[in-house]
Amino acid sequence: MKRPYQSKVRMLRRLDIRKDLSAEQLAWIGAVAIAYNHTEAMIGRMLSVVTQLPPDLQLELESRINGIDNKIAIVKRGAEKLKIPEKIRVFLSESVGEGAFMLLKKYRDVVIHARILDASRGTGETLESKGRHTEVLLTANALNGLFDRLDLLREELTELYVIFTRARLIGSLGAGHPERGPLEAETQAHLAQAQEHRTRRLSLPPLPEFPPEEELRALGSPVQQAQQVGLTGYFQPAEQSNPVQPILRSGLYEDRPHPPAGPTGSVK
Repeated sequence: MKRPYQSKVRMLRRLDIRKDLSAEQLAWIGAVAIAYNHTEAMIGRMLSVVTQLPPDLQLELESRINGIDNKIAIVKRGAEKLKIPEKIRVFLSESVGEGAFMLLKKYRDVVIHARILDASRGTGETLESKGRHTEVLLTANALNGLFDRLDLLREELTELYVIFTRARLIGSLGAGHPERGPLEAETQAHLAQAQEHRTRRLSLPPLPEFPPEEELRALGSPVQQAQQVGLTGYFQPAEQSNPVQPILRSGLYEDRPHPPAGPTGSVK
């Protein structure tokens, strides 16, 4: 769904976001953004169980922790302190790790920060940290697949959050307390639900890959090229030739002066 920038296509386009991207694509981009927000929020809820701060202080803490990876580290350490069984802690590490949450976060980041590269093929580009120039698929199919993964991961993390709350309650009870047994059984039931959500997530079809490079190089007729919209010049190295000039010289787009203003400043 994303890759280091390697497209050889450079086109002049006039940007019209609501025409370049379909209503379906725009809807899926919004759905991906909201699904991610709710998925990340479950990590914040687990953090609140670990810290047990009053709500106002909890908001202060969450807003001042720099980076979701630091929140995850605290949550994992808190799982140990709550004496959550090792099997569940391993499951948690996998859910929030590089193969699940952190990977989907990377996909979400490039989607949300993307600029349109080639509207006809549903590709975008973005500049990530440390100068990484990245291409991303913005097709409805790719966005749908990303949303489905985020939504199922949200369900998975929700079950883990409930397990954290049960662990907190179990820890507050004595060894022979009659409520311990039901709470422990409930914990296992929520783990089974989390595993079911994960199974469904992992059984989803693979995210789409980029089409062959030769397809991306097919620019169509000169008029179609001139009418395409492109933001690729944002990241184009200065030493490369400017693709705008040949099109201006061809007369497809004339660099006409603005009409003179009237006496009151209005355009004649």
